[in-house]
Amino acid sequence: MEEKKKEKFTPKQLQAINAQGKTIVSASAGSGKTTVMIEKIIRYIREGGKVSEILAVTFTKKAASQMKEKLRKALVLAINERDITAERKRALKRELEVVPTADISTIHSFCARLIRTHFYKAGVDNAFRVIGGDDADGTALKNSALDDLFDEGYDTKDEDFNHLLSVYWRKKSDSTLRKNLLGVYDKLRERADYEAFLSGINEYDESLFDAVCEDLHKILQDKATYYLGYVAEEKA
Repeated sequence: MEEKKKEKFTPKQLQAINAQGKTIVSASAGSGKTTVMIEKIIRYIREGGKVSEILAVTFTKKAASQMKEKLRKALVLAINERDITAERKRALKRELEVVPTADISTIHSFCARLIRTHFYKAGVDNAFRVIGGDDADGTALKNSALDDLFDEGYDTKDEDFNHLLSVYWRKKSDSTLRKNLLGVYDKLRERADYEAFLSGINEYDESLFDAVCEDLHKILQDKATYYLGYVAEEKA
């Protein structure tokens, strides 16, 4: 089982996990950055480190919550190891108790806590609050901005906007297009490099779109041929 656990990391991920001292890891979305951070933290604690000495920040509340939960589970497993000493078990139990209050959070939450603590130096009111993209105020702001965008599209009769409407218009409503745009926005905001990604969007022209469609069509043809043959064999 231990051998399988080691194989789940790529060589570059293991390099980041095992790196000592000041280390910067830059990677694209979906590359496993959160998983690497979790493993690095778990190994640090198991080797004698303290939860109170950790500062881990991420982009989403979900990722921060996952990190805390996986750290908690790893500590529980370590505490229940057969060959653990009584002293080590007590130490790990103390670390387990402080996991809920560990400095593992989103960047926004960490910065807000830092500013509230030193608000007198920052020259701000410590009663401020951070509006998140997934809370009521954040959702209201996104919907308001989307309303303004659609109003502009309708008023100016924008050609690209009308083309999108012709594709996504459902049941005399533009709600499908709105839903898709909000989904794309949320996905983009999860990327640390979303501005650079958007700036390169012009690389995706009509010829590239046609090429992707041809590839997908070929895959669909191959699957259809396979299943037709399978059905023919079953009938025979």
